[in-house]
Amino acid sequence: HASCLIPSFIKTNPALESRMKTNMEMCTGSKRARPSRKRSSAAMRRRRTKIASLLLSVSSLGLCCSHIVAQDPLAFDYYDRLRTDPEGFGVTLVEFHENSHVAKITVNEALNNHTDSNATKTYRLVNLATFMPFTSSASHTTAAVSLLAIHHFNHRNFGPIANQIGNDCDIRFTTEIFDTKWDRIGTAAQTSNLLDREPRNLSNPLPSAIIGSHFSSITQPQAILAAIQNIAQISPASTSGNLDDKEVYPLFARTCPSSEGEAAAIVDYYVDIGITRVAILYWSDAFGAALQRAFQERATAVGMETTNAGFSSEEAIPGAIEKLKRSKFQHIFVVAFSSKYQPIMKEAYRAKMANGQHAWLFYGPSQFSIQALAKSAPDSPLFQASTGVAIVNFEATPQRTSQKPDALREDEPLPEALETVNQFFRAEWNATFHDSHFMNYVEEKLPNDSKSETDGESPRSYGAPSVWSYFQYDAIISMGLAMCRADTEFFNGLDFINAFQAISFEGTSGQVEFNEYNTREYNTIKFTVWNMVPDEAGGVNEEGEQGFSLNPTSVYTGGQWEQFRRFVYADGQTTPPADLRAIEAEVDTINDPIRFLGIALASFMMMSYLACLLWAWLLARNQPVARASQQSFLTLVAVGSFVQAAAILPLSVDRSLASQNDNEGHLDRACMAVPWLYYMGLSLTCSALFAKTSRLVEILRTPEVDRLLLDRQDLVLWPFLIVGANSIVLTLWTSLSPLQYDVVRDGSTDVYGRLLSSYGMCRSRDGTNDPNWFWLFLLIFNVSALLIANWFSYRTRAIETEYQESKYIAFAMGTTIEAYVIGSAMQHATNDSPDANYVITIGAIFISSFVTAALIFIPKMVAHRENLQRRATQTKRINSPTRASVESAGERFQDQQSSEFSDDEGLNSSEFRPDSTHTTTFTISHESDSTHTIGVRVTHHPTNQPDGGVLFGGGSERAFGSRRFNTGNSL
Repeated sequence: HASCLIPSFIKTNPALESRMKTNMEMCTGSKRARPSRKRSSAAMRRRRTKIASLLLSVSSLGLCCSHIVAQDPLAFDYYDRLRTDPEGFGVTLVEFHENSHVAKITVNEALNNHTDSNATKTYRLVNLATFMPFTSSASHTTAAVSLLAIHHFNHRNFGPIANQIGNDCDIRFTTEIFDTKWDRIGTAAQTSNLLDREPRNLSNPLPSAIIGSHFSSITQPQAILAAIQNIAQISPASTSGNLDDKEVYPLFARTCPSSEGEAAAIVDYYVDIGITRVAILYWSDAFGAALQRAFQERATAVGMETTNAGFSSEEAIPGAIEKLKRSKFQHIFVVAFSSKYQPIMKEAYRAKMANGQHAWLFYGPSQFSIQALAKSAPDSPLFQASTGVAIVNFEATPQRTSQKPDALREDEPLPEALETVNQFFRAEWNATFHDSHFMNYVEEKLPNDSKSETDGESPRSYGAPSVWSYFQYDAIISMGLAMCRADTEFFNGLDFINAFQAISFEGTSGQVEFNEYNTREYNTIKFTVWNMVPDEAGGVNEEGEQGFSLNPTSVYTGGQWEQFRRFVYADGQTTPPADLRAIEAEVDTINDPIRFLGIALASFMMMSYLACLLWAWLLARNQPVARASQQSFLTLVAVGSFVQAAAILPLSVDRSLASQNDNEGHLDRACMAVPWLYYMGLSLTCSALFAKTSRLVEILRTPEVDRLLLDRQDLVLWPFLIVGANSIVLTLWTSLSPLQYDVVRDGSTDVYGRLLSSYGMCRSRDGTNDPNWFWLFLLIFNVSALLIANWFSYRTRAIETEYQESKYIAFAMGTTIEAYVIGSAMQHATNDSPDANYVITIGAIFISSFVTAALIFIPKMVAHRENLQRRATQTKRINSPTRASVESAGERFQDQQSSEFSDDEGLNSSEFRPDSTHTTTFTISHESDSTHTIGVRVTHHPTNQPDGGVLFGGGSERAFGSRRFNTGNSL
């Protein structure tokens, strides 16, 4: 009876069939199975071991002895053979419906099992057209997972799924697999040909549903073609949000989230780690463009700022990265496939965007493919750029590893959120993957141009299932569950498409639920963030390359991110980099050429004032001009002007001359030194001018006072009052609210609100730019003093003084007031421009100090020079013909009785009053000279008035006036 129990797929292998017959006879207890008495016990044990081994391999398919006849045949290709060989497999009835591609068949399974019973079963065969690209071993693995999902659905022998399907649904799947080759037009042509093929029969079926494709750009036209024929389509990987448009894609569903769902989860991750600005680099196909738009819309909704740059070829990558670099964003979200990883990261390193200050997060490629691509020499740009890279993916269960400390250890429990049915599926996959019958079946189902070579046991190009494999598995199970809920026996896509919204089951990718668009709810997917760090344990291999470890750090479940391990960024820190690259805002300071001119001007003024002091005290000390103006008055003017000019030196100090942080406070001291020097100098000059003008008023008020002499009381009282008042205010200012150097934002920012420039200025401790009360008091007090002095000058405008001194004093005070008031206003108006503020301030100081000193000193210096020139000229004319002094010339003229002396006014010395001046003339004649009249001034000096008097001219109406004659050459 053994041959009756051997499944049909084993009959195709003679060697396996022979071994199976022998073992089956032993299993049923036939004489051939009894061991010979002559056999040794060791041989018997070896024989039984072989039997047990074969039975164990068969039992994985449910084919062990007595269980074979109790269930449907569990061969992987059983339902395919019902289509291709219906008569040989007992198909007795086939039914079709006009508006459906479902084939209802009746099978006499007694014929298949070679039994005498009249057992028949009815199935509805549904053909699935599976479209996917075969570009790597991962594609072959996904195809194998698809066939395993169909096997589990058909035979209900995978526990978690069998509980969902139940045994009351008679739908069974068969499938055809097509290679899309990443070709949108070619795939559309394949789909069109598939939907129109003839004849339609059991062995040449039309698809009742389409599984795929993996790319939105391919899926979109395909879904339109399928909807025209009322064929439903479910995709495991097409995420474009456009596919949610039910007017265009009414029969489309997917077990992956839409781009809006993906964007929501990833934006939530950035929000969870505190990032508010993200730059997006994306491959500009339908998938990348849709996710970019969805990401930016979601980010805007939560208040996040974004910028983006797309690229459609590797040549466009440098330009896209350069655009993102200009934004100064330090968190880069990349939407691209694994083939673009290396060119992206190499260019990022070259552009200095992967140097430890940026955080790169990839979405799209498998974390394992990036791990393999990043392996390189430790000092290479690719390795440096890959350190700290993040990959977010749908991987539900992180693989355990023995690496420490960041990886999950063998003895470390998984986070509760990661415990899924995925673990059961992995165990099932590992068992099935090593079954040569299953892998041979997979090879038979693959498209002809995508079949891999085998080594006789298993295909070489198969690997572990990827996340997309899990979505593929769940897509097939979801399609089956939806079809089982159809109300009609012969259904089409319209009859069950809405049933997806009622589906809820635990799949290999997590809890599978659909929204109103038949799109997977994104919060049912367990997104995982992987951290790629250098594999220190593995070290550098013989090729000089070092790999990376993949460490899961966060998982997204139920709409929330849970972090169970710290993420290590490229700089080795676990704190995320700032979302904006810190830019060093330019601090606007005084330009060096302008500073040099200011210091040079200050130096020139101070040297000029020193020269004036030297002139007053040395060169013109005993001259009438200096005695007439009084050296003490000239000294106050020169010293005050010098101190004012010295204020330019601390004014020239700013951040460009001090240390970055100015920990020693040099800038603060320089700020406070400016008002001290300026106001002290101004008060000295102002007190001198005020004393002079007040003395003129006294002369005007008291006619008996006929001279403009400043006594000690004048020289002490007014400086004490004016300088003392300024000193008190400055002392309080320094103590209570001193000026401090501060860097102030000027309000210029970029589009992201980052400060582009600032300027340095001195302002009060309270941080305001407004003038304080101390400065206002100084302004009012000093301006008031100058105004009073100007009023005094106006009242005495009719008095003519020696060298017109009162006129120049009035000009000096008026100029000082204008410079002080206008300069103060313009100074505060230009606080935000250090150059303009500096120029205006030194201009005001120059006018108030240098112009004042010039008006006081220059007329006296000119008069002094003219006096010296006149004296030298007269002395030459007298001495030239006689070679003698004036006295000897007079004696000679008397001897020759050719000279005469007469007193015009008939006065003698007894009539001289103290401090009076009389003028007389005498005539000198010589045989070789013309006659000249020479004016002579005779002044009486009392013993208590050593300085002498000051002449006033041109006032004959005044009692104290007299006339000085000047005819010809004056002496």
